[in-house]
Amino acid sequence: MTDSRRVRRWRVAIAGVAVLVFGLTSRPALANALDDILAAGVVRIAVPQDLPPFGAKDKDGKLEGYDVEVAKLLAKGLGVRVALVPVTSVDRITSLLTHSADLVVANLGITPDRAKGIAFSSPYAPFFTAVFGAPGVVVQAPADLDGRKVHFIHERGRGPDPLPIILTHGFPDSFLRFAKVIGMLADPARHGGDPSDAFDVVVPSLPGYAFSDARAGTGTTFQIGDLWHRLMTEHLGYDHFAAHGGDWGSLVTEILARDHADSVVGIHLTDVPFYHSFQKPDDPSHKEKAYLAQIEKFTQKEGVYALIQGSQPQLLALGLNDSPAGLAGWLVEKFRRWSDCDGDVEKRFTKDELLANVMIYWVSQTINSSFAPYYDVAHAGATTWMKQKLKEWRGSSEVPAAFAMFPKDLSHPPREWAERFFNLQRWSEMPRGGHFAALEEPEALVRDIREFFRTLRSTRLAGSLAKTAAD
Repeated sequence: MTDSRRVRRWRVAIAGVAVLVFGLTSRPALANALDDILAAGVVRIAVPQDLPPFGAKDKDGKLEGYDVEVAKLLAKGLGVRVALVPVTSVDRITSLLTHSADLVVANLGITPDRAKGIAFSSPYAPFFTAVFGAPGVVVQAPADLDGRKVHFIHERGRGPDPLPIILTHGFPDSFLRFAKVIGMLADPARHGGDPSDAFDVVVPSLPGYAFSDARAGTGTTFQIGDLWHRLMTEHLGYDHFAAHGGDWGSLVTEILARDHADSVVGIHLTDVPFYHSFQKPDDPSHKEKAYLAQIEKFTQKEGVYALIQGSQPQLLALGLNDSPAGLAGWLVEKFRRWSDCDGDVEKRFTKDELLANVMIYWVSQTINSSFAPYYDVAHAGATTWMKQKLKEWRGSSEVPAAFAMFPKDLSHPPREWAERFFNLQRWSEMPRGGHFAALEEPEALVRDIREFFRTLRSTRLAGSLAKTAAD
């Protein structure tokens, strides 16, 4: 790819976020800023060293943090060097006004008012603010598991005894799926709830998504449950925890609970993992027959995306990684089709939310690795499914499960279908919402999660006491 084409491509991506989404700077101002950076061959990034995680150093003494990582990826796309300018939190805006820096990255706990001020100060800052300055998100960190990095958000609960919970996203979204619910779950009193319902919230990026390293080899999707268990117990030190997921997050959460029932107090899902429909029962009810027919119809009419992502992922990814417009089209059309928006995607999602999610894929160049779960399921042989079925017989029915079913989601299984595979304790039919429940109906989802786990918190306490007695 020629330098001019690469720069033009990144101009489109940056302008799409800084101008079309936020409207915070004019096109001439953005173009002039880019021209100055390209002429100098360097982008100067002001890094506040007195605010976590920027004050932390890696083993080589260099500053670390995901804001810095994204800035480096952006600079790589423009073909320029990165110069980190150490500043204090007080002086970071001054560094822009005095032209000693081109960009200030947002602090990970920044308030909306301060974020707005920073966003107005730089043509690049809006993207970083949107992704990393979400209110309530305090810590993003890497966990080194088996030599591979797992990116996750960790928000400590504010209440008398917060229950740890791990939230797992799916496709075509990212950890940003949960941006609206993290604060509600962690600090219920601040959002009109009971402090006793507080959670310690952990939101990891799936392997190969955003800033988590892809796992080596194929078939690793079925091992993410083990990875999450290690993250929660070995890395974060929780003995017992809850889990929630949707889309691929439902499959991962089911496997996590099935294989680690001693640690998982309960699971809350927004769909029944679709792979269960691969093996049709001999005695389906009338509602189950209708559901299985719906699945077959969806596969024929709308499932081509899954077929190509599972069969020839690299072929598709080559084009999507070369075009920000193509990537946005591939991702955003699913937000339109799969949400409760009546064909108008902006009834449910802001441009900020949609393009911030696209930029996560763009700057990390992970669209190819994000297809891995589709490839794993499509290429799983008889041995894999036999192993999964054996594990299902041994463990799935032990952990209490709840489902919040949103009417405009991809599929609509009846309650009796879920009862075949789960220890079903709660089944909630929601009045509105679609596939992206945490973004579309955050209050309803949080309310259902709180109510379900309210009765299970004593299970966690009993397990902790039993472990203490054994020790």
